[in-house]
Amino acid sequence: MIVSPCLEARPCPALLVTAPASGQGKTTVTAALAHSHRSQGRRVRVFKTGPDFLDPMVLECASGAPVQQLDLWMGGAAHCAGLLHSAAAQADLILVEGVMGLHDARRRVPIWPCTSGCQCWR
Repeated sequence: MIVSPCLEARPCPALLVTAPASGQGKTTVTAALAHSHRSQGRRVRVFKTGPDFLDPMVLECASGAPVQQLDLWMGGAAHCAGLLHSAAAQADLILVEGVMGLHDARRRVPIWPCTSGCQCWR
């Protein structure tokens, strides 16, 4: 649950879609969930972790809303939290598609984006 810090605080359910590796169907599952909830009249916001330029187009079609990137390295934790809180104030459901596996960051490069970084977006 993400709670918006705006004047009218309202909880918004959120789901992180991840898998052990790339090519496991995360985008397909996220798009299917977004489309299903949108078809039921819910306002859905979708986020991608890490930079990606192709998948967001599919996810935008499925959700009917712009898809934003949650990238701790490029935007920082405060920026990512702000995006999520803003979406929570407007949406009925937030879907976050993870990047590759949960802990796939390169050990030699500590700033490499990985889905486990989402833990600091609470």
